[in-house]
Amino acid sequence: MMGTGCRLDREKAKNSIARGIARGMGSALAVLEAASRAQAPRDTGRLLASCGVRRSGDGQGGAVGYGAAYAPIQHENTALNHSGGRKAKFLADPAADPAVQEAMLQALAAGCRGEMR
Repeated sequence: MMGTGCRLDREKAKNSIARGIARGMGSALAVLEAASRAQAPRDTGRLLASCGVRRSGDGQGGAVGYGAAYAPIQHENTALNHSGGRKAKFLADPAADPAVQEAMLQALAAGCRGEMR
């Protein structure tokens, strides 16, 4: 068998991967945030204003959430009526939506590709 040698700078590769995941995670969380905001009730605007993204210390994880005290009630009570196509489960439904999940994966992959050049 014929072959050639190759040396990989493992530390450089590891750092590039970590940066790529952090970059992509920010974009992926932004996708979920936008999808959730599109479904969240907006009667007074306070609920939407309380929406935000919290990142982990290394940037490789995070969460989308709502800080308004009444957010859990609005999210869980499916008996509440909301206008304009807004609804309960405004965070859980987008998070479980295959199209949103695919968009999040694409955003994560794009961040990784950007760092691996």
